[in-house]
Amino acid sequence: GLECARSRMADPRWMSATTQDDGRFDREEALVRRDRPALAYTQDYKLEGEKWEDESTPFARSICRLQTKEGEFIGSGWLLKDSTKVITNHKVVNDFGGRDIYACFRAVPKDPTADAAYIQQVKYVKSHANSDVFDIAVLEFVNPAAAKKMCTDHKINGLVLKPKYKVERGEGVRVIGYSGAPGPLQDKKLLEANFGKNPTYNILRLSAGTVMALVWEDSKKNKFPNRFGHDCSVLNGGEGSPVLNDDFEVIGMQCSGEEGTFNDAEYPADIKAVLDQSA
Repeated sequence: GLECARSRMADPRWMSATTQDDGRFDREEALVRRDRPALAYTQDYKLEGEKWEDESTPFARSICRLQTKEGEFIGSGWLLKDSTKVITNHKVVNDFGGRDIYACFRAVPKDPTADAAYIQQVKYVKSHANSDVFDIAVLEFVNPAAAKKMCTDHKINGLVLKPKYKVERGEGVRVIGYSGAPGPLQDKKLLEANFGKNPTYNILRLSAGTVMALVWEDSKKNKFPNRFGHDCSVLNGGEGSPVLNDDFEVIGMQCSGEEGTFNDAEYPADIKAVLDQSA
């Protein structure tokens, strides 16, 4: 149960591990943990080989794969509870290059035709005024009535954002998002340790870890006080994924990372600020 999950988070074997930092930088993701693999969801939102995180099932349903009409995978996003808004990174929206954006709420996507009942078109609404620093964007369903029916039919309830949550160094967190194919610079040994041999990509995964720093600093000593660092391993496509606490509330959003060190995430108060501006 949930208490089991929390106690396991406190186990030293699951806490921060010393990993090799070879200075390679990737703006979208980083492989970090050697000792805690990223777990794949089945189509019915069960975690393969693990029962202790089954509490995540109702929350995982609210995380979507952002894609083109043809099904090209661009990034991850998540539905805000009691709203028609989907949150993601500004960078993800930019990567669409003006193409229509579709949100697919399926753990193991197949193709736009097979997944039609789980897909709704979304439109860009708002980003932070300083999008180079605050990588946050708000989307909204184009057809709210159809989206509401989809959510009701498939138990998509949305995630609770905790804008006043005080993130603490060392606390257990997890990232749930879609893992695309790894980048060319990513360490093959770390990849296998975290995702197994010949893993399936472009599916929903949960990666757990801890908060490593309250101010993100890269290897070039550039500091980002608006972001905190965590050591959940995330692959291409994970940008825009929610960072969740023990109660599966959103306390951050995945932005970027540095190979072998840790990933960074936007703070919840900044996400709320962009949401307020989009109202």
